[in-house]
Amino acid sequence: MRLLRSLALLALGLAVPAVAPAAEERVIVAFGDSLTAGFGVDPELAWPAFLQERLVREGYLSTSEGQPFHDPTGGGGIGPAGRPIKFELTEKTIDFLGYSRFVVRSLHEHVSTEHCLIIQADGFVLNPDRWSPEFAQYDYVGAPWPEFVFLQPGNRRFYLNRNRVGNGGFSLRSKRLLEITSRIDFDQLKFPVLSEDLVICHYLYDDMRSAGVRFAPTDVAARFSIESPHGTAGQPLDSTFGFHGKHWFGELVDRLISERTTLQT
Repeated sequence: MRLLRSLALLALGLAVPAVAPAAEERVIVAFGDSLTAGFGVDPELAWPAFLQERLVREGYLSTSEGQPFHDPTGGGGIGPAGRPIKFELTEKTIDFLGYSRFVVRSLHEHVSTEHCLIIQADGFVLNPDRWSPEFAQYDYVGAPWPEFVFLQPGNRRFYLNRNRVGNGGFSLRSKRLLEITSRIDFDQLKFPVLSEDLVICHYLYDDMRSAGVRFAPTDVAARFSIESPHGTAGQPLDSTFGFHGKHWFGELVDRLISERTTLQT
């Protein structure tokens, strides 16, 4: 079974491929905005260039594959054909609902592999060695949700007991799932919250199950990612493949500073 032969990166984030694909299939598509493209700066300082440099450094791409980037805005191109990393600018700036609509209805058009990894700006791969082929046995894997969250305005409790898996900000999804959700008429949904992960994993959970969608069990999802510090799994950051949530940034920065200080002494 071929696993994770490409990553779909939505917005900003840093990802290291968990499984090295065949050389001719090494394609990472970065859907983003002007920040992702690095408009106004040297192309070598754009985010995809840093990603490519790290993939080369850590052995996921060969030196020959990691040639310097070309300006993604020049000549109507995104670099020569066969580039290992392609930058694709979204057609227009999208808001919260636009993002959810895109993921539910249109993401499948941009994924030709068996799975894709969605990484939002407030998450990234933490521990590449924590990747497990077991994750790709499911159509949807995301960090377990807590029993309830508070919705604003009004500080209302929103219970998530129907299904705890889960968070979409750092999630693995099968092409099959994307094709199933593409049939949802997003603009006709009347749910009180239209976040795409709640639509798929909570409101339409029974429909997804009826369509054959396989959601990862909570224990598997807890090894894949963490979001809530108060989630049912109670796992530490060191135990997960990735994470989602800017509330983790403080701990991660402190850890990075400590690691660099140790290396310098």
